[in-house]
Amino acid sequence: MPVIAAVDIGANAMRLLVGSVDRNRRIEAIERGREPVRLGHDTFLKGSISEQTTRRALDALYRFRKTMEKHGVARSKIVATSALREASNRDAFVAQIARELGMDIAVIGAEEEARLIHLAVRDKIETQKKLALLVDIGGGSVEITLASDGQIASTASFSLGAVRLMCMLKENNRDEREFHQMVHEYVGALRKHLKKEIGSQKIDLCVGTGGNIESLGDLRKRLLGKDTDAMIDADELNVLVRKLQGASLEDRIREMGLRPDRADAIVPASIVLQRIVKHADVREIAVPHVGVREGLLLDMWANLYDSQSSLHRE
Repeated sequence: MPVIAAVDIGANAMRLLVGSVDRNRRIEAIERGREPVRLGHDTFLKGSISEQTTRRALDALYRFRKTMEKHGVARSKIVATSALREASNRDAFVAQIARELGMDIAVIGAEEEARLIHLAVRDKIETQKKLALLVDIGGGSVEITLASDGQIASTASFSLGAVRLMCMLKENNRDEREFHQMVHEYVGALRKHLKKEIGSQKIDLCVGTGGNIESLGDLRKRLLGKDTDAMIDADELNVLVRKLQGASLEDRIREMGLRPDRADAIVPASIVLQRIVKHADVREIAVPHVGVREGLLLDMWANLYDSQSSLHRE
């Protein structure tokens, strides 16, 4: 099978996945990459991406391109989400990347983002004959997807991403206690959406995606002494939120082992997840460690396989 690559340009970081997909839709990851280029900090504070951040993004994508070349990637695709979607200079940013690196970026909407995440989750977790709630907490937005029997029933996007919330904190000059209260208030709109969409139905499966939720799974294993990072129950999440809120940024980095660009963002993200879990009345969150780039790889493979099949038929 050909080697293909997917790049996800998010608000908090840029991520690469080089791999292949066999005919049974199994992803074989060859190499993963992550560059902590926080586009969201510029977009959510200033409305546009600075020249300095653009240069960092160019350098990161150049390194991704060298990795792809090393593995002989036959086809690749780059998508960008909320931070680039909302930047006033997004067209200039995309044009500069194309001009200097020859790499095309597709800026996707929230529904397409949710579709790719659902593809990745469905490939990893059995969702047939279940009502599943998919929660993706990114740097710029939170995507809530309700899937029934393996198919998307509804999706909604909320401006509650961790980096965006931190920018609100800086902009309004609030202390951390006030910030946590602000997060609780912002989740109110999300609560109304859940009530409307779910109604009296019982959620069979809750799935959490995004780097912050993956880090919470890791903290569950390391701090709480559990044997897996692939799930978190509601009580454990409450314990982790208290530990994170009670620790300084330095302690989250030094004692909890979090990267600097994760140690700040994980607090608002964990509070948002805590509120969602409460309002959806679920007791456990599955953490499959997949996201946009895995979904993109599967989507690319499906399109490639279909095109090859069509050519063969002709």
